[in-house]
Amino acid sequence: MKKLGLVKICLFVCFVLYSQQDLTIPDRPIIDLVSVDPFTGHVTITWTMPSPQVSNVGVDEFVLYWFEFHPRIPGNPSSVSRPFADIKDLSGGPVFTYTFDYDTLLLREPMMPDPRLTTVGFEVAAINTGGISDNEYKTSLRAHMHYNTQLTHDYDPCRSEIRLRWHPYSGWRENTAPFQPFKEYRIIQVSQGGTATEEIQTLTWRDTTFLITDINSTGLYRYYIEAVRNDGLVSTSILTEENVEILIPPSFVAALNTRVNDADITEISFIIDPSAQTHSYLLSGASNPNFAFVPIAEYDIFSDTVLVDTQRRSRTYYYRLDAMHVCQGRPHVASSNVATGLWLSIRKNDLKNTLQWDRYLEWNSDAYYEVYRRVGEGLDQLLVTVSHTEETTLIDDLELADMYVEEEVCYWIKAIPTASGSSQEFGISNTVCVKPESRINTPSAFIPGDTNIDNSIFKPEFTFPPEEYMFFIYDRTGALVYETRNHNEGWNGRLLNGSSANEGVYTYFLRFRTAAGRIVERRGTVVLVMPY
Repeated sequence: MKKLGLVKICLFVCFVLYSQQDLTIPDRPIIDLVSVDPFTGHVTITWTMPSPQVSNVGVDEFVLYWFEFHPRIPGNPSSVSRPFADIKDLSGGPVFTYTFDYDTLLLREPMMPDPRLTTVGFEVAAINTGGISDNEYKTSLRAHMHYNTQLTHDYDPCRSEIRLRWHPYSGWRENTAPFQPFKEYRIIQVSQGGTATEEIQTLTWRDTTFLITDINSTGLYRYYIEAVRNDGLVSTSILTEENVEILIPPSFVAALNTRVNDADITEISFIIDPSAQTHSYLLSGASNPNFAFVPIAEYDIFSDTVLVDTQRRSRTYYYRLDAMHVCQGRPHVASSNVATGLWLSIRKNDLKNTLQWDRYLEWNSDAYYEVYRRVGEGLDQLLVTVSHTEETTLIDDLELADMYVEEEVCYWIKAIPTASGSSQEFGISNTVCVKPESRINTPSAFIPGDTNIDNSIFKPEFTFPPEEYMFFIYDRTGALVYETRNHNEGWNGRLLNGSSANEGVYTYFLRFRTAAGRIVERRGTVVLVMPY
């Protein structure tokens, strides 16, 4: 019995000693890299165990941890650290790899940041359970933390540049054991429609930005970063991409016509390149085409349009429409021809109206101007056609035109570029109206038989030829003493029976029709003075 008890004691001591031998603390693992697949976004962590534990002696499993990167706390990424994976299949040693899909992992680890969008730190710890309960396992120091490379970019369409920016890969320290030296970064461009890649630049491990210039064509620009260790091991970043659309500016902008409306507001018609993909325009104007043009208004224009200068001008004004560059401060990408807002002015002198206007700018010598006149509510009538090379001053003498005018006379001008030009190309001036008084001179007295022939006959004097003319003269009793239907005839002071009329005051009645069809009637008195 005593021998049996001694055997049991020996077996127990041997078991305890054997268990304690197995529960040694594993060596600290070494993370080789943390990499994000540019195309799938899957995260891969690779690590090894140092010798003599290459064969995993004393290691039963690994635990992976994540840390939230916090740039404001140097040397301490965050207080948030959590295990997220237990690796118990060690058949792949001595190099171990764990790959995970963040979207899937998020279901059981909702606090973990997205390594595709930000920098995340990762650690690995080796565990020796020795086959005993979990409460007595031995855990190694965690591997030195590695951070993935976070890649972003900025696109500047005005400079045609893409600037890549990245938070550097962290975990490889140059010439510091047990770390492998960090060699370089490589900028990789990916084809627009697939996964074909091209290395476009190699940078030092200290660089964190790279500028790509001459982005001058529409397309999908795709890049990722390779962090390269001295022994050739590569960690990749997530793919960043920019869908660049180079907007096509208008190849032409043209002023078609101008019109000054009845409110003296100028309307300018423009035609726009229909294939243009930029739509910002600036309407400018100047009182002199040789002066600097002053901005009037900005517009978003998508097709041919009519723009309005709401400011009433008192003289000819010149307009230009500029297609603005999408980048502020850049020169205009296209400009229209200069359109002339025709302004007509009139000087009135009795029945003579002097019309004056400026020539339409940038037109050839075969351009011409049509001058229109309208009397009262009548129709516009073409008064005269003036060549572009002639003087732009015209005198309209209503007296010579044999017109009776008591209503407004209005004028406007239509500028036409060429005899064979488009019917849409023209300029219309403002309309100017004046109210001249046609003269009907009726003497207040006359002397029959006076040697001054102009004073011996009583008749109205016209500056125009009246139609359907009737002229009657009556004495104080209302008796008719003279009548005529010929405006060239007048009363010589004799009665209808041929005898001389007595000196005194007589009344007259005048009636006629104007060329425009208006009936005019006038009454008045005249004094007959007998000669001595």
